[in-house]
Amino acid sequence: MTLKLKCILILVFLIFSLIGRGEELSIDQILELARGQNIEQTIIENNYLVNFYQSKQVYANTLPKLDFQLSSAYGRTQNQNLPGAYKHGSQHSWNLTWVGPSSNLRDFSSAYKAYHLSLNIAEKNRQFEQDRFYMDIVRKFGSSLKALSTFKVAEKTESYAITLKNYTDLEHKNGGVSQLDKLQADSFFSHSRATVLLAKQDYKGQLARLKNSLGIPKENSLFISDKLEEKGKYFEVPSINEEKNSHSLELAKLQVEYQEQVADVRRNSLFPSLSLFALAANNGRDQWDDLWHEQHITYQGGLQFNWTLFDGLKNTSQWYEAAAQKVIAEATLHKQEMERNLALQEAINNVKILKEILQANKQSEQAAKLLFEQLDDDFRSGRAELSAVLDSERRWSLDVKELYETYTKLIFAIASLKELLGHPIY
Repeated sequence: MTLKLKCILILVFLIFSLIGRGEELSIDQILELARGQNIEQTIIENNYLVNFYQSKQVYANTLPKLDFQLSSAYGRTQNQNLPGAYKHGSQHSWNLTWVGPSSNLRDFSSAYKAYHLSLNIAEKNRQFEQDRFYMDIVRKFGSSLKALSTFKVAEKTESYAITLKNYTDLEHKNGGVSQLDKLQADSFFSHSRATVLLAKQDYKGQLARLKNSLGIPKENSLFISDKLEEKGKYFEVPSINEEKNSHSLELAKLQVEYQEQVADVRRNSLFPSLSLFALAANNGRDQWDDLWHEQHITYQGGLQFNWTLFDGLKNTSQWYEAAAQKVIAEATLHKQEMERNLALQEAINNVKILKEILQANKQSEQAAKLLFEQLDDDFRSGRAELSAVLDSERRWSLDVKELYETYTKLIFAIASLKELLGHPIY
């Protein structure tokens, strides 16, 4: 059993053990599951293989070629002297041809450089696709977390609405609260019930999308944690001093170099070239034994001059196309460099500001909670209006939603910063 297979089996065991226990998973654990997602990883790896083998075709025409042909023919001819009689015969032949590479060494050098560049492009493209996949998982985790927080807030509100309704129903019978308070409590309860149902449906939909991306069968349960953690591998943000180019920018730079070499190859195809060739052949033998006998083998060798004088402008058009592709690649690189520099500064500021906002949201949520609890006690003691209590409960619910909204923005901002700094998202 290979090391890679052992790692996959261990990862699969972890996946099913975590899901099977019904454990609430953090962003780190969700990304660990994503790492073992077979379908998406299979697509990424095979896209890499496609690019890898396509790269080998770049310089194939500049390598020596060895060609072997073997033919055997059987037939009969009518005997002119004996009508109705036929003469049977056979002919066998073979030839082995070797054609050396073009003497245009610049052509070979450009093709070989293009080959290695295309290998690097294939690898960078794999890393880029991997980052895109993780970014999609982070985005769906954030959407699921926001939906979960909304659902839990709605459940909390409904639970309070039930308690409030029971209290006002009882107190109204005893004359403790007014008819207006009872109607407000009834309306609050009905609205909270509808909100819970909508929030639950949205949460189930967001979670189903996350499970689908993780490759988890729909019959299996998945639970995500609503803890506002800021520790773990995912939250280890690299320093700006560790800056590298993002995978997308590296891809753009490699594309410029690659298109430059391709343009050279296309241009060189317009000029004549020399190549060595060697031939060994044995033709027109009646017997198989003679076919392989050394005294019947013909050897040839020489220098071959090649110059395509006219090919319907195919080579010229390919050269102009490659030159245009190079200009496009250079312009794309310049555009991405400007956008990346701007986005990097914004991402650094976003992470810093969102962390500060998250702390402010936590304080605001705690203050709103305390205010609600105080007003609820005052209402039951007859020192506060019910409308003030309901307003404070709505304020508290909004603060909780804003808290999780900021947290999910922070999660995505960290992923964006890592990508822009050229570090793996996970």
